[in-house]
Amino acid sequence: MAMLPREQWEKLIYCSNLGREGSKIADLYFIQQIPQIDIAEEIGLDRKTVSKRLSTARAKIERNYERLFKS
Repeated sequence: MAMLPREQWEKLIYCSNLGREGSKIADLYFIQQIPQIDIAEEIGLDRKTVSKRLSTARAKIERNYERLFKS
């Protein structure tokens, strides 16, 4: 998935129903490639919280990737 064009990443994040904050975290990490510690500082969360939300986001994104791009 890492080599996907930005438009496909955006579609995956949108279709994954991550919520506003989850979508922001996913965008910053997966598209803009900002480190978790910097995301945590920018959003005002603990790095562990960002890590947990990214784990949830990754699982949802992977399911949607299979549904959207592998069929």
